[in-house]
Amino acid sequence: MKKQKLNRRRRGISPLIAVVALVLIIGGGITIYRWTLSNSVSSRVILDVNPSIQLNVSNKEKVLSAEAKNNKGEKVLENMNLKNTDLNVAINALLGSMLQNGYLSDIQNAILVSVENDDEAEGASLQARLTKEIEQILSSNHLDSLVFSQTVVANQDIVELSNQYNISEGKASLINEIIKGDNKLTFEELAQLSVHEIALIMEYKEIETKEITRSGHASEKAYIGKEQAKAIAFAHANVDSKQAKIEEIEFDTDDGVILYEIDFNVGSTEYEYEIHAVTGEIINHSKEVKGNNNSNQNENISKDSSFIGRDKAKKAALSHSKVDENQVRKIEIDFDNDDNKEVYKVEFKTNEAEYEYKIDARTGAVLEFEREDKKSSNSDKKPVSDNSSEKDYIGKDEAKAIALNHAGVNESAIRDYEIELDKDYNSVVYEIDFESNDTEYEYEIDAYTGEVLKSQSKVSNNTTSKSQTTYLSESKIKEIVFQHAGVNGGNVTELEIELDGNHDDDDTPIYEVDFQVDRLEYEYEVDAITGKIIESKVEQDD
Repeated sequence: MKKQKLNRRRRGISPLIAVVALVLIIGGGITIYRWTLSNSVSSRVILDVNPSIQLNVSNKEKVLSAEAKNNKGEKVLENMNLKNTDLNVAINALLGSMLQNGYLSDIQNAILVSVENDDEAEGASLQARLTKEIEQILSSNHLDSLVFSQTVVANQDIVELSNQYNISEGKASLINEIIKGDNKLTFEELAQLSVHEIALIMEYKEIETKEITRSGHASEKAYIGKEQAKAIAFAHANVDSKQAKIEEIEFDTDDGVILYEIDFNVGSTEYEYEIHAVTGEIINHSKEVKGNNNSNQNENISKDSSFIGRDKAKKAALSHSKVDENQVRKIEIDFDNDDNKEVYKVEFKTNEAEYEYKIDARTGAVLEFEREDKKSSNSDKKPVSDNSSEKDYIGKDEAKAIALNHAGVNESAIRDYEIELDKDYNSVVYEIDFESNDTEYEYEIDAYTGEVLKSQSKVSNNTTSKSQTTYLSESKIKEIVFQHAGVNGGNVTELEIELDGNHDDDDTPIYEVDFQVDRLEYEYEVDAITGKIIESKVEQDD
């Protein structure tokens, strides 16, 4: 009897144990689910000024990790541990660091906040809240700011662009939207700029996009301003501002240099100027007389019917370069008297290269041309070892064939042929010189790929020497050293450029260039004729 009672008692306990076990399993599963939910990335928040920082955030808006997307981002995050902090606390700390380090100020006041979330509605809600919080934080620090904000969707094309140009996905998305609004702008140029510089270009060009919200205005305190830019252009052109009719003035960029583009008319004369937005230096200018104007200045286009005109000069240059006009991003045509010969100087750019032509103003013949391919990224360049084997190169014969094919010249028609393998820090090239008929040719061919990096031809004048030595302009020298240093010209201070007589007691004329970016001091010696960098040095300013 006792045994039967005991068995009944045991049978009654078994279901209870099963229920308890089931409750524990369900409870454990819920706990694991909650833990997983709290520790998985729900949103990505990216802050871009020039420092770029990405915060990976949980569904409870706790920061799981913070990632610097560039060197300046690393400086902002220095000695800062944001893990497990509330998102709003992290945002406050990051903005405080940017203000303290001078990345956000009354002369650089634009910031971009990008939010990525699989749930579009949640992402939009978080974007709106963060925008208001950032505006309030900056306002409490007495800063009139410009805040861009956007929700972004994971996109392989954007990821590839951000990796290629070493920028955040948020900035890549912003640039992509801007180019949709103005296809004359290029991704390569905009990627070099800060968010503040991009904002100014958008404002001047009146580019609006549905995907990006914007509140506030970008400061121009770091720049000379459009009024001073106009005054510089008028003074150089020697015209009365009251007589000038402004056709257009824009804030623009050219190879990372921020400038004002100004177009104006005085009577029947049209002027175009590019003024450096920081220094006020005149980067480019042109002048053209329209209609019945009998000015005798060499730079004016005469009404002489024997001149082919600007349109035919442009067609001659484009035809020779085999470039479709739709591919041209920017073109300048000037009439000039070059060595007592009337010529049209035609300069234009595509996304791949820059071209310079001299066209005979009467016959339309190409007297001289130069093409220089653009480099995709300084980060791809690697030092060339002195031990590089020539078996990796295309060889002199193939380099010669490439140059002759590009020039459209038969080998039997050339003379004074020279070829030399040249190595520098960033490249190995074949330098090729030759003459055919009355034309001199110069080529630089990539020794690995066979790509034509630079080409130039010039029609010889039998009554004079081959050519006179001309020095590169200071603006070209700046372009060379800034590209080599990997810096944005708009961030350069304490710039000094001096043409020196020689280098180490030889006959090479050089430019000595000194400048500073943040706390780094740069010193360069550059061949004044070829643009080759002879020496370079960078030091930390203590």
